[in-house]
Amino acid sequence: MLNIPKKNHIQAKILQLEFLELYNKSNQLQQIYHEHQKPLAMLQRMQIRECGKHIGLTLPGAT
Repeated sequence: MLNIPKKNHIQAKILQLEFLELYNKSNQLQQIYHEHQKPLAMLQRMQIRECGKHIGLTLPGAT
């Protein structure tokens, strides 16, 4: 076993905890992004269709 000075061991633990916190936040943000990605894409398609209607274009799938 390595003989790591106590101060370095504590710093390593703090870094490990900070990393885990950031990793968890990243996962949460990724999950939120994926949950909102589909509705956002649908909204963007609707906006594009509406803009197309205003300038006289018909787009595939336009209602």
